[in-house]
Formats: sequence, C-alpha cells, structure tokens
Amino acid sequence: MLKDRWRAQPVTAPAVVDAMPKRPSQPLVPGTPLKTTAVVDTSWRKPPVSPPLDTSKKSISKILSPEEPAPEPPSKSSILLYLPFFGQSVSLLLPFETKILPAMPLTSSRIAQWWELMSKERNSMLQTMALRKAADELKLKGWPVFQLVKTYVEQIPLSDTHQRMLAWYYLNRLGYDAKLGIDGTGAAILMATTDAEIFGLTFYQENSSGRRYYFLMRNESLPGNRFLTYKPANYDIAARPLELTDINFDLKDKNPSFVHRSFTFRGVEQKYLFEFGRNRMNMLATWPQSAFRVYAKPDQRLLPLVDFVRKSCSTLSAREKADFLLALVQNSLAYQDDVTQFGTQRHLFPEETLVMPFSDCEDRSFLFATLMKMAFNFELILTDYPGHVATAVQLGQPKSDDDVIVWKGRNWIICDPTYMNASSGMSMPDFKSVTPEVISLQ
Repeated sequence: MLKDRWRAQPVTAPAVVDAMPKRPSQPLVPGTPLKTTAVVDTSWRKPPVSPPLDTSKKSISKILSPEEPAPEPPSKSSILLYLPFFGQSVSLLLPFETKILPAMPLTSSRIAQWWELMSKERNSMLQTMALRKAADELKLKGWPVFQLVKTYVEQIPLSDTHQRMLAWYYLNRLGYDAKLGIDGTGAAILMATTDAEIFGLTFYQENSSGRRYYFLMRNESLPGNRFLTYKPANYDIAARPLELTDINFDLKDKNPSFVHRSFTFRGVEQKYLFEFGRNRMNMLATWPQSAFRVYAKPDQRLLPLVDFVRKSCSTLSAREKADFLLALVQNSLAYQDDVTQFGTQRHLFPEETLVMPFSDCEDRSFLFATLMKMAFNFELILTDYPGHVATAVQLGQPKSDDDVIVWKGRNWIICDPTYMNASSGMSMPDFKSVTPEVISLQ
C-alpha cells in the first residue's frame, strides 16, 4: 500500500466552536447579592519536565527474516528504560530506532522501505508489546495512548519528522487508524481519526470513507493547503479511532488532593469536598477541544458529590432540586472566560471545573447537566447561544413566567448555571428572544 503512488490531497481549516467572545464577568440577577468563592490553588497543574533519555548505550538488533516466529515477551533484563509518564514509570526497551530511520526529504519509497525494516526488527515488536502492556495496566484508551506514544518518541533525540513517523508506526501497531503525510518540504505529517469532532486542529477528510484525520504533534505549513498521502485504506489491524469519549484511565497518585467549596441555598450554607488526582488532571489538560457530548456525560469520580446532592435534596421537588444544583454551580465556582484564564478556548470536564480556579459558561453547563443526570436522571439539553451556553431541563409543566425552549414538541425549562442567583426558568435578559442551537445529550 505504501509503495503505491501517493496523491495530493486538500486539507480543511480547523473548525471553531463559537467565534463570539464569552462574557468578561459573571452576570448577576438584578437586585441580588454578589457572592464570591475562594480561588483554588492550581500550582500542581504543571507536569514535571523529564530529562532527555540517555541513548548512549543503545544496541541495534539484527534484522530478522519475515518467516521468524513472533518473539517472546521481553524479560526483565531486556527492559532498559523507565519512561516518566504523568507520574507513572512505564517500562520500555531502550530506544533502538535511530539507526534505521529514512533519509530526508521523505518519499513514498523511503517510507515503505522503512516500514518494512521496522516490521522485521525484533525490538520494534517488543516495544509495541511493552507499550500495549503499559496501556493495559493504566487502562489507557485512545487519546491517552497517543500521549503515551508521543511521550516516548519525543524524548528520543530525533527530528520532528522522525518522531512523527515513529508515532505513526506504533499507533498503527497498537490498532489505531493513523495516517502519514508528506508536506511540501518532504517532512512528515501525523494524522489520526477520532470518535468525536475536534476543534482547532487542521484535518484531512477522505471522500470515500468520510473519515476525518486530524493533524497531531504540531500543525504543518502546507503550500497550497495540500499534502501527499497514500490511498484511502487502513493497515489491516488499525481501524480503531482515537477515543476522546473514554476518560476511564487509571493514573495513580501517591497522595490524593482535595478541593473544599461552599455555597448558600435558601439561607443555609452548604459545604462539599471533591477529591482528585493531580496526574489525572494533568492528563485531562492535554485533551483537545472536542464536541460538547464528550464532556457532559456521567463520570464515576463525581459519585461522592452526587451522593451529597441526593442527600441534600431528598425532600425537595423537581424544581427545587434543579434550583439546588443551580446554586451549587453558580455560587461555589468563580467565573472567568477561557481567553483570560488559558489564552485560548478550552472546554473543561466536570471534574476539572470543580478543581480549576475559574470556569466559564459551557464548563458550568457540562457540570450542571452531568450532576442533574447522575443524581436525578432528568432529561436535559444544552442551549448554545452566540457567545453563551446554558441548559434546559424537563421539569414538568412550566410556570407562566418561565423561559422555555420548545424542542421536539416539548417544553424545556431554561436553567442557566452561569446567571448568578437565577432559579430554574430564568434566562439572561440578552437571550430571552434568541433561539439557541439545541445540543442533545441523550
């Protein structure tokens, strides 16, 4: 497949969620008091910088013939490297790949010849097995597996192109649908399919399959917005997209961390505690900005908070339960738009929103929707306005003064987790006459 003629393909500019800027400050229901919350310390968020790997003692195995049987798993004596990975120590072989990498500029024939050499190299088989073993032990799927491969190849003193080639090779060997491209300078482009849309990354879309391949490990400068790649086909074992929707990985921490938050509901102070792992938070920080459905979904790490909500609301009506959770999200979290906090748009998972010092409208909506679903199994939708995201909930018959959205023949009552001190049925004045885009969470 790689030896066939590579053809020029067009690229598509990155998709943007919402070009309109978010509000610089949290809006407040007129006539109600402004409530503040302590800013959370997030100095832990920066992962440690690992030194470059020592490859001075690497040994190159001879090329094996294709007929030789698959190797046995590596013995303890052949594991020569312990790779630092988000607070974990991953056992791998010492890098061996530097002696067989192709010359530059890349051509299809050079890439095909290199793939064949790598496929026959005993150590590449052992390294694939070691990467797979580490992924299984840490319950890594999809995006975290890419981060594991990326962490390994980027610590080998190689050019960006050769690092991308190695990442492409190992992702395919691990079963993921990754492709390689060549830009106008003969450098490599790494692409992969995902199970959800990504915003902010250039991509190539195959006409025959409809699959989108997002550019990873830094976007390229492409003359004429075109590049070379092989025909629309997969390596026979590599049909799996990088999962963005599965966040059930298991990164251990020596000691858990805690965030204490409080809010007031009907004049009574409510306090809750959220436990989190720093290594897990650092991994989530690498996630690309994805479709809303990736974030607003049940998460087992929220179960202690869900239990607190259920106990606190055991005697409340449906509307009162929604109001309790609105108060929790509106008043126990400090507001700041993404550009001010991160310098760019950045969606947060609900557990990140509970840990970070600030959050904006979509982050709060993801958290509110997730808690409403997990605690009470309410039906919810996201309401996407220009420059703002809120929710709407099935809470029974609306009141005469409720703000509602009619969707699929049903009345959905607006619940805005960003509009401070707003109860269910209240939307911001700016959006009372605006029809939002509805995003289903079912």
